[in-house]
Amino acid sequence: MTAPAADVDIIPAEFHRLTSYDADRHWAEPVDDPRVRADFIPMRPGRRPQPFKSYPAHLERLELAREPGSATGTGPDADDLAAILFLAAGVVRYRDEPDGRRTYFRAASSAGNLHPIEVFVCARGVPGLPDGVWHYGPREHQLTRVGPAPRGAATSLVLTGVPWRTCWKYAERGYRHLWWDCGTVLAQALCAADERGLDARYLTRFDDAAVARLVGATGDEVPLAIVPLAAGQPAVEPSGPAIAGDLGKGIEDFPLIRAIHAAGGQQGRSVQVGRAKPLPAGPLDQLVRRRGSARRFDPTVHIGESELRRLIDATDLPPGIRVHVLAHAVTGLPAAAYRWTATGPVPTGPADRAASAALCLGQDLGRDASAVVFFVADEVPAGARAYREALLAAGIGLGRLYLAATAYGIGCSGLTFVDSMLPEALGESHSVAGLAVAGLGRTPYRARSGGGPAAPTALSR
Repeated sequence: MTAPAADVDIIPAEFHRLTSYDADRHWAEPVDDPRVRADFIPMRPGRRPQPFKSYPAHLERLELAREPGSATGTGPDADDLAAILFLAAGVVRYRDEPDGRRTYFRAASSAGNLHPIEVFVCARGVPGLPDGVWHYGPREHQLTRVGPAPRGAATSLVLTGVPWRTCWKYAERGYRHLWWDCGTVLAQALCAADERGLDARYLTRFDDAAVARLVGATGDEVPLAIVPLAAGQPAVEPSGPAIAGDLGKGIEDFPLIRAIHAAGGQQGRSVQVGRAKPLPAGPLDQLVRRRGSARRFDPTVHIGESELRRLIDATDLPPGIRVHVLAHAVTGLPAAAYRWTATGPVPTGPADRAASAALCLGQDLGRDASAVVFFVADEVPAGARAYREALLAAGIGLGRLYLAATAYGIGCSGLTFVDSMLPEALGESHSVAGLAVAGLGRTPYRARSGGGPAAPTALSR
């Protein structure tokens, strides 16, 4: 996304439509619209994105503790950062492939294991860490100093996204995945900070251009969220230039994504603050190590309605986003489609496994899950920044659903969906905006993504 400006006019409802899957069109076939790239070929092996951002070897680096000390609760210190960064974005294991490539699996889930999120620490007054802007290297579990000390009081994390990493597979729809993946990382960062006794919150409205300068993000990398780890003004005002780093070769440009992100950046002066309630499912370190995306569900095994209720309660979704469930094997609930309300599930129509699989883009997981959970809105938010926030909230809900499911020994897998089929499948009489979907069920094996030995950077406690 290296072109300086987008010659595209776009509003969120149009972007959502142009990146929607339709039952009459193969998912990799683009919409017939001049704003969508018709020449893009998804998943070309020789163009696979570089999975980690890199920096020159001469820069100052700091190894983070593999066994962080106990939390003090008095403010973020180096041990707090070591734990939060690993539990939100660290590498937890890897697998060596037959072609000699190594596949890394990280703490939070990511569509296609593409992990487009980068994390920076904007440090002010952290014991054991000089003031400055630091990039987190998940493979090495270390920080690299990339910029001078930021202005502000509260040490903060900045989450950025590299759209190309996910667009390589999903084309323009990858922008939606960017926010879902940011949400899963953010959910785990907030839970980790809460576990360490820190008053963390997240900000979604800020000056995009200033935050990009702060962390050295070029047009190929965009700021998504800020996470202050203490009270006070977030330390996110740049005091000088930051080093951009290397995102790899072959990055392709998607004007539609540049346009929708730029539209949100124009609303960046106000501040929105969000906090996630504690997740009663810890200790988080154990959940993160056990968490993985289920690759198969056993369709003969039920989950309980009380379990499903606890999992949905854990998502902590904001007003405006609601939950629908296709229940196939839930003890206490007849097989049907349900709208989930504060007082319980309300049936909205029939549900069968074949239709569920079709809705989930033909994925067996959508057919075999005990329940398929959808996060939807009545309509696409009118403002581009509000659209970002809705996708991010759905991603946070998905991240919390993963952790809660892991705590209860239930498999979870984020899926995708055919937008045009949603209203009928969910029993809605009007169009709805699908935001995210996940399957829940029992797995015939331990639900974990990948195998191989524990990564050398994994914390051991």
